[in-house]
Amino acid sequence: VDAAVFSKLTMNPYDEYALEEAVRLKDQGIAEKVIVFSIDNTSAAQKQIRTALARGADEAILLTGDELEGSDCLGIAQALSAAIKSEDVEMVFCGKQAIDGDNAQVPAMIAELLGWAQVSVISKLELDGSNFKAWRDIGGGNKGLVEGSLPVVLSCDKGLNEPRFVKLKERMA
Repeated sequence: VDAAVFSKLTMNPYDEYALEEAVRLKDQGIAEKVIVFSIDNTSAAQKQIRTALARGADEAILLTGDELEGSDCLGIAQALSAAIKSEDVEMVFCGKQAIDGDNAQVPAMIAELLGWAQVSVISKLELDGSNFKAWRDIGGGNKGLVEGSLPVVLSCDKGLNEPRFVKLKERMA
């Protein structure tokens, strides 16, 4: 594996939609803060954490350890759900799928491990106190509506929002 390739990696575009939605909720005064969780201790991952902070995240938690090296989706979900429990959050936003392994398993696994509701592939979200409405594409141009209450894990799809562009000044800060 050519390590130079990994230095050029960017944030998963689906995670960009998830981060943007969380930051928008904070900007609207609905969310108190945005915490980014990441598993990886490479310089490329650290660069993406800094990008997330520049886009409006308040904190970043980097999970590392030998037991996570080469971990499968379940191992990643277990580590993330443990970290999420320790931070006392009520909403988790994930990208709809990973673009490296091209899977969509981790968000559902996190929800199951936490015992929370989960809505996948959302393209619109409304919150009213502790209740939510999430629309998801169900094919053929149709949308399905899922209503529920917090806590919830949401996996985000393109069309949910337009992620903000990070200016160099924000990135440097």
